[in-house]
Amino acid sequence: MGRPIIEEPVRKTLISPSAAWSQFLTVALTAASALFLAVVFYLPSASPLAWLALAPWLYSLKISSFRQALGLSLLWGLVFHGLVNGWIVPTVQRLGPYTETPQSPMLFWAVVAFLTVICYQSLYAVLFALLVRALLRHGKGFLLAAGISAAWMLTEWLRCLGPFGYPWCLLASSQVNCLVILQWLSVIGPFALGGLLVTMNALIVECLIDRTVKPLMVAMALLVLLLIGGWLQLQRSQQAERRAPRMSVAAVQGGFGMERWLGDVSEAFLQEVLKEHLTLSTKAAEKGAHLIVWSETAVPVIITPTNIASPFFKELFQFLVRYKVFLIAGAPTQENGLSYNAALGLWAEKGRVGELVAYRKVRLVPFGEYVPFSDRWSWLADWIPHQEPQTTPGKEVVPLSVGEEGRRVTVPVLICFESLFPQHLRQMFVKKVADDEPTLVAIITNDDWYRKGLAPYHHARVAILRAVESQRAVVRAAGTGISLIVSPMGKVLAEAPMGSRQVLVQSVPVLSGRSLYYRLGDFPFVVLAVLVIGLCLMPRHYRAVALNWMREIVREHWRRGGNYNVRAC
Repeated sequence: MGRPIIEEPVRKTLISPSAAWSQFLTVALTAASALFLAVVFYLPSASPLAWLALAPWLYSLKISSFRQALGLSLLWGLVFHGLVNGWIVPTVQRLGPYTETPQSPMLFWAVVAFLTVICYQSLYAVLFALLVRALLRHGKGFLLAAGISAAWMLTEWLRCLGPFGYPWCLLASSQVNCLVILQWLSVIGPFALGGLLVTMNALIVECLIDRTVKPLMVAMALLVLLLIGGWLQLQRSQQAERRAPRMSVAAVQGGFGMERWLGDVSEAFLQEVLKEHLTLSTKAAEKGAHLIVWSETAVPVIITPTNIASPFFKELFQFLVRYKVFLIAGAPTQENGLSYNAALGLWAEKGRVGELVAYRKVRLVPFGEYVPFSDRWSWLADWIPHQEPQTTPGKEVVPLSVGEEGRRVTVPVLICFESLFPQHLRQMFVKKVADDEPTLVAIITNDDWYRKGLAPYHHARVAILRAVESQRAVVRAAGTGISLIVSPMGKVLAEAPMGSRQVLVQSVPVLSGRSLYYRLGDFPFVVLAVLVIGLCLMPRHYRAVALNWMREIVREHWRRGGNYNVRAC
């Protein structure tokens, strides 16, 4: 007999080659998805990429296990938010001299701030993945795409809520370079528009998974409808602008940054800051500007009830009396021992300066302008570096009403961080003063803290979104740039680049009324998103019953010409 054949024992591996390749593929697709979407915010001309960028991530979620899907979503959040928030590290480190903290410890806190932000924002990506995984188990086809769209809209809306709300780089803001698509903001708002972008991505994934062109055809039809609807809305906005009365406005970019808040700044330098703003404002007034906007904290001294009449402001008051213009100027104020970041409304009437009005910033930057919960846990203020005194939030979200009866402009003012929140500006339109319609919107900011990188550019582009949503012209005054004047349909009429010292003067249309989005708000769309997700998660039998019930309601609504009765269905 021959030698017995001895078989080598089979080596068991935890991951087979095919499984390892599959895991590598999903990780690569997820990271590529986050990278592609981040590119859109750095290069607005690549805005069409946002309609496709999420598809690789959604595909990875569909072919992965539940545990893998959570890990992939965390990876997507860390990569995307890390790329678009990289400016946080140098910005926080630059605060060292103002918090009296040495450079090395401040670098540590800058890294901590960066990691905290991206980890916190990544939790919303994980929440989105949990909803998507639940929808994949129950939903299918076009209803599944609608459910994924609703899940994205819901998570973006949640990102704006609470004291730590941070709506940085919302998906809708990727379309600032496409005015046709952007017009939908005045109808459905940024969260619902972001959901529609995700619908396109979800339909592309359905096409890849099912290997059928039907979802792709639906996606193309949806895109065509959005383009046609946006174009019609754009034509309507252009006609409204041509018929509207006009007003000449100015944005003053003084070119002074954060250096004026150092403790050793001389009074001569502060007087130079004020004088330069007055020089630029004089040029604007001589060009016919009726409303002039200065940047955040452009007034270089803290305003108190006692020093407003000091000789320091003599030239400012003389300017107002001579040119009879309306002035909105950012200034730090103190009252009853509390410090505020405010926007002042100044004007002259009957040869003297009118009553001083102020809007105090309500939405403050956590750990930047104040330390959250330091009133309860005082050790936080001792532990975390910050500038004293801490800023106190304002109590009322109302626009500034500048001028006397018969000669008044009502201007909602957003101070820096507040311009990121769409619902904040809408609240000012709801709580208008004395039934006066807002004339236009002013955004004041000091983006010198950012210096370079994505932050000052994306922060400036947000003004375009607020203009289209509100259907009002926006005047954005930034201390060192980027200052803008934007038309109600989102067209940039004038721009001052970073690092320049200049004044923008432009005639803008003054529209009235409120956009559909401002009349409805986010609540109906949030409710609809919850209903769509609930419908997708229903067992198939109950879902069919619910769809039939809703179909009958729509038919009855159509038959009765809009006056339907739920009981009749």
